Amino acid sequence: MRFAHIGVLAALAVASRGAVAQPVTATVVETPRLSALQKMPIKELTVFKDGHAFVLHEGAMPVDPQGNVLLDYLPTPVVGTFWAYSSTPAGKLVSVTASPRHTLVERTALSLRELLEANIGAQIVVKENNDVPKYSATILSMPQRSSSELELTGAPPMPSVDIYGRALPPVDATKPLPQKGDIILLQTDDGIKALSIAQIRDVVFKTAPKGKTDNEEWRNLLTMKLNWKGAKQNQADVGLMYLQKGVRWIPSYRVTLQNDKTARVELQATLINEMTDFQNANVHLVIGVPSFAFQDTPDPISLQSTFAQLSPYFRGDGFSNLSNAMMGQMGPRGPSGGYSVARDENAPVNTGPEIAGAGKNEDLFIFHVKNVSLKKGERMTIPVTEYSLPYKDVYALDLPFAPPPQVMTNWNTEQQRQAAQLLSAPKVQHKIRLTNKSAQPLTTAPALVLKDGQVLAQGMMTYTAAGGESDID
Repeated sequence: MRFAHIGVLAALAVASRGAVAQPVTATVVETPRLSALQKMPIKELTVFKDGHAFVLHEGAMPVDPQGNVLLDYLPTPVVGTFWAYSSTPAGKLVSVTASPRHTLVERTALSLRELLEANIGAQIVVKENNDVPKYSATILSMPQRSSSELELTGAPPMPSVDIYGRALPPVDATKPLPQKGDIILLQTDDGIKALSIAQIRDVVFKTAPKGKTDNEEWRNLLTMKLNWKGAKQNQADVGLMYLQKGVRWIPSYRVTLQNDKTARVELQATLINEMTDFQNANVHLVIGVPSFAFQDTPDPISLQSTFAQLSPYFRGDGFSNLSNAMMGQMGPRGPSGGYSVARDENAPVNTGPEIAGAGKNEDLFIFHVKNVSLKKGERMTIPVTEYSLPYKDVYALDLPFAPPPQVMTNWNTEQQRQAAQLLSAPKVQHKIRLTNKSAQPLTTAPALVLKDGQVLAQGMMTYTAAGGESDID
């Protein structure tokens, strides 16, 4: 860990005569290095079709000198769903704090200023933008006002962007970033020379220069404060769980018709990840969506008032035609032959590797996928399950209703001609009626129908409980 610069002694002017200015000493504040921060791995995700995921982070995490776990990932959970815990008996979880903090970020030097700053103490040969001959020097320092000094002396509010033009998060103006100067101090044969960086034309390093420099930046960090009973350990078994929008799965079916009136039905899942990277995680794909009363309200722990912008795949209207709510009037045909109202299921998302099995949880149905690795922004498709179901051909004749006579009298000749044409040409729709003999429900999803290697149609599979029937056009 590196310590922030200590502020200079500030002399406070006092109006009364004879008063003696007293030095004020800044407190040493430890600034964490970004490379030393940890990202707790994701062990499990329970993914719903509407884009919500219940995420479980868990792992043995190193602790900082104060005995706390410092994380560089700040989730955006639904309010009331964020829970943290410690599985280490000697380290009891006291609190979890989300806060913007100064963080040391190591970056590649891309300018002369950054290169000089990264090589304090190096011997160089300097050529200025004038007629002064080249001269040898040692880089002593590049003066700057530290955060502690600026805070003590009442510096003006910090800018909205850092020195690289990157937007800064909204933070307390009393905790500014260091203010860098435009001069460099060089040790020469004649003494210590203060030179404007803009005055330097080029520099020759007598040894290979360092190519990276540290910069203080604002980062939102998560601090898990632990109360150690006895000797502090080097790591702690801790975990986080929360519900967040950003991972969803989109189901799709391939229905292959066979001559013995049996259909091979294959379910495929597409995972869409717009939340965070996860590796070798267990993913549970859920048919059905529980009620999330506060799904549009982020928890204050996220340090933001709105959710991050997601792709159209996560909007409620993006795949509304796949929602079981939209298919309610065309719900599954039950064993008794009558249509029942389909359950409310919102649009879908993506999934990865092999499927291990399936289990029931109340009125939901879950498919389990092991060892899924997916980076943020990636998509993945995997086969989920397949089974053979009996089917029969059904031909539905739609007979349009004629409008009332009092309406037709107000139509012009062309409207009456079109209505007569429709009434005289009823259409017959060929449907495939599947009987769900499996132990798993069929979920609302697009269905591709094939026979003898040829595509017949793409229809819509509607939610169908075990034992029910579903028609596909």
